[in-house]
Amino acid sequence: MICFETDRLICKSDLCLENGRLVEDEKDNTIDILNIKPTTGKEGGFVFCHKEVLAVLVCHVGITFVRGRFEVTYGVDNEPFCNQGYMTEALKSLCGWLFDNTDQDVIWALPNGECKDASIRVLEKCDFKTADTVNGLVWYELRKD
Repeated sequence: MICFETDRLICKSDLCLENGRLVEDEKDNTIDILNIKPTTGKEGGFVFCHKEVLAVLVCHVGITFVRGRFEVTYGVDNEPFCNQGYMTEALKSLCGWLFDNTDQDVIWALPNGECKDASIRVLEKCDFKTADTVNGLVWYELRKD
């Protein structure tokens, strides 16, 4: 399990770091049929809880490794935390952590959906730049310094 802190958040993940690569934690392969939970979209990613109230999920960042690169999706999970910089803090800190702890030097994002404008603002605050347009969709990238 991966865990680190930002100024206001604690990040936790069900992923592990092995030889500079993110991998799923497979230490316990047993399945408890009575406690299977539905997939939330946060598995294989990072969740951010508020430091002062650890039970409160603030936001999440999903991560995939496709096309030879990290691609992130993200969202705020609790309405009271919208427009307060939490998503920017989470994404910026996670990108820094990924660059420091993996062998990847670029992270990609594709803002879309009903919150596209807000997503683009978060990416811009995290220093992502417009990288490519495919079928009318604009990809953003962040490169390691």
